[in-house]
This record gives sequence, C-alpha cells and structure tokens, in this order.
Amino acid sequence: MPDLVSILRFELAKDAGAQDDSKIRPFASAVEDRLATWLVEQQRRGVEYTDQQRRWLGTIVDVVKTNVAVEITDLDQIPFSDLGGSQRFAADFKITSREAALQLLDELNTELIA
Repeated sequence: MPDLVSILRFELAKDAGAQDDSKIRPFASAVEDRLATWLVEQQRRGVEYTDQQRRWLGTIVDVVKTNVAVEITDLDQIPFSDLGGSQRFAADFKITSREAALQLLDELNTELIA
C-alpha cells in the first residue's frame, strides 16, 4: 500500500505536466527523508530530542513506512508496546493530555506522508 502512494503521486505529477524525469522513489525512503527534514526544522526552532524520544520517532517512521500513518491507539500495540505503550510515550514526550498526543501524532503523520 505505501508504495502505491508513491506510484500514484508520480503518475499524478506526470499527468499534471511535471517535467521531472526522475524515477519513482520508494515510499520508505521518502518517509526517512521527511523525518530528517522535520528534525532539522525542529532543531532550528530550538527543539532537541532525547535518545528515547528518537527511538519513538524511529519506530513511528518504521510503522508509517508500512501502514502510512500512526494513530494514538497504535501506541499500545506492537512495536510501540515494546517501548512502553501510550503511557511511556506520554512520559517520554512530557505530554499531559490526549489532545497533545494527538497533535504530535497528527504533525508527524502530516510531515512524514506529505
């Protein structure tokens, strides 16, 4: 499914008259690049992530590569449960409300699959 997203984007861009002769990029590669770009932007804003937070972000990327998005309910499923589930996610990111967790996941989903 995720690579289908890449194919559709490539074809839609072609149909729209894009002159890009590049090859279709695997969705997983695009997601990894988008995370790197997002992290640079976060650092520019003065936001630094701990090693544990980066483990969460890496796991989120791994899930997005295969499932296209991460929902809050996913945090209590494998592979996130191996990191401590939703309670640990909240503690590691110093999140005090469900809304704040949803906001972070929505931002990541938007940035990673854009």
